[in-house]
Amino acid sequence: MSVAVYPRLDELLRERNLSVAELRRRIEERYGLVVASETLDRLARSEPVEHADLTIAGATAKILGVELGDLFAIEAIPIDGGATTEEDFLDPEQGQRMAELLHLQDVRPLGEAEQCELQTLLDEYGLRLNEYLEREIARKQGVPVEQVRREADEHVARASAWWQWINANPRRRRAFEEHAKQRRDRARN
Repeated sequence: MSVAVYPRLDELLRERNLSVAELRRRIEERYGLVVASETLDRLARSEPVEHADLTIAGATAKILGVELGDLFAIEAIPIDGGATTEEDFLDPEQGQRMAELLHLQDVRPLGEAEQCELQTLLDEYGLRLNEYLEREIARKQGVPVEQVRREADEHVARASAWWQWINANPRRRRAFEEHAKQRRDRARN
């Protein structure tokens, strides 16, 4: 089974005309929790998440007046039925060739031409998979695919601007790295 968990925070905030910054302020004010901006920013993106801070998610749900489960959309596809495979995104010959090259890669180093061919197939697979996922998200949200693409582009632009902002100041970059290290350490314990 393939399982993906998509956060719905952005949608819920738009419905309530709230910003992430205002939500963060309300959580900190009402519950006394210190909320790292990237925690809520990650929940406001449309990309699937593997881990979420449930304390912050719970506080978010209470502030928004929804159940915890309303913050996430879960997509579960059984492996034996309904699953989308490489063959669905590549024609049969491309799918077979990609499988062969991936197997060869496990057995021996690929030559330059084989690496290029594999990368081309992986790029095509990724492009078609992304288009499929955009259509599925649009279908589930009842919005045009163009809106999903536009929102994804906006998220990428915000993330890029944020990353440039972090990297523009060495002290800010070190603080970010230290915070990320602390979160990894807490997650391991």
